[in-house]
Amino acid sequence: MTRSFWLVDGQEITTSFAWEGSIVFSMDELYYGKVSEEFVETLEEVEAYRIALTDLRHLFETDLEWCNWGRIIHQNEYRRLHQSHKERLTLPARERYEAFKQQFPEVCQRVNLGYIASYLGITLPTLSRLRAE
Repeated sequence: MTRSFWLVDGQEITTSFAWEGSIVFSMDELYYGKVSEEFVETLEEVEAYRIALTDLRHLFETDLEWCNWGRIIHQNEYRRLHQSHKERLTLPARERYEAFKQQFPEVCQRVNLGYIASYLGITLPTLSRLRAE
């Protein structure tokens, strides 16, 4: 399992989690040639594979199957980001946590609660209270 996060004023803000079979990448680097502002931390031992951006771009440009695979991954990631953003802006903390548990049950069992609280945009004491209720 991995966790992606931003550093904001010295504080880590969790942006996503990934687990077995997941893909972790930087849209900034892939699409805009910019160094990513997001960090990735392994939370458990992982076996990881990587591909150079130049090779990936070449595959996307020359192989329809790779191009469609990339499109589907990005569609799914956009939907996840959109849903997460909507939930943070519209749902109370309890409902955000319930939605998170539904969407990511394996994360709830495997990661530090502080990372989940950060992802949900709530404090650790608030998350602990929600879990106890």
